[in-house]
Amino acid sequence: MLRFLLLVPLAAAIGCGGSNMGQVSGTVKYKGKPVAPGVIQFYPANGPMAFGGLDASGHFTLTTKTPGDGALAGEHRVCMVPFVPGAGETGPGKPQFDHDPKNIPHKYRSRETTPLRVEVKPDRTIEVTLELED
Repeated sequence: MLRFLLLVPLAAAIGCGGSNMGQVSGTVKYKGKPVAPGVIQFYPANGPMAFGGLDASGHFTLTTKTPGDGALAGEHRVCMVPFVPGAGETGPGKPQFDHDPKNIPHKYRSRETTPLRVEVKPDRTIEVTLELED
């Protein structure tokens, strides 16, 4: 209980005076169809990455430290990692899955090769639509 009480003032102090975070959500599409399932990652020049799961409609909400807290302000390189159900599961009776889904072109899977950039503004909420191309 004492630890919790000590953390409350710290959390309140961090939140005072504006933040260096912006709320980010959006949708990812490839060839007009939602990209799902997968994880979207926002990499700032300095600081921790923000990420979000891509649901069945390709929608995401970013998290850096706490659910839905957004991303650090500044320009981000944006990449996607496909979720491969059952990856690593092989053998009799195990379902077989495509271990290289075609719904995310390879150039978007690495922060070194992705052409996507998104600018996050402090204390702002943005909704982005990202259309992946071959």
